[in-house]
Amino acid sequence: MKLGITSFAYRWAVSREFSINCFSETKPLDVHGLLDKVSTFGLEVLQVSENVSLDLSDKNCRKLGKLAKNKKINLEFGIRGIDSSSINKFIKIATMTGAQLLNVYPTKKESVETLVERIRSFLPLLENCGLTLSLENSSLCLYDCNQLAKIFERVNDPLVGACIDTLNSTGLLEKPLETVSVLAPYAVCLHLKDYRIERKNVSGFSIYGVPLGLVCLMLRLYLT
Repeated sequence: MKLGITSFAYRWAVSREFSINCFSETKPLDVHGLLDKVSTFGLEVLQVSENVSLDLSDKNCRKLGKLAKNKKINLEFGIRGIDSSSINKFIKIATMTGAQLLNVYPTKKESVETLVERIRSFLPLLENCGLTLSLENSSLCLYDCNQLAKIFERVNDPLVGACIDTLNSTGLLEKPLETVSVLAPYAVCLHLKDYRIERKNVSGFSIYGVPLGLVCLMLRLYLT
């Protein structure tokens, strides 16, 4: 397993769209700045998600890929939604940059059968460029871990797997180890998050992020 960061690790720094006034950066951090961060921390992977603009020319895409290779960093991309236009766009970008994984974050509920059929339609393109597609357990709580497992079973291709996020399925009242244990056989990507849940009143709880601790280390060991 290789360690890295996603662009959402710098949520407040990369884009005003995903920021708030008190954290707004005068000059947002771009993909080149993120590569520098990964390199400085001695990490090996940068997953660039939809909060970073990638409206680059073909020439600049190839330059980005060359820069990442020189820094010995594996590029990955993340997108919202499983529509053909986005998938095709980022397969092209991945090909030019040498990226190895495209992470998809579902944004609407569809039947398992419909989603399986669509994912399988992308397999020839994925195979042609040697790109792995991961499907994330979305915080929109569209699919529980067992439904996602069924999707991976039916697609039945090593180029399609799970991106396991240790927080996202909490909204479905899934325990992290439940999510991980069901999806581990299909895992190709892991988003490590640690968090605390506190009861604030009789009928409500607060969930907030904390620095990575023992729980996330246990999850990582579980997957290796």
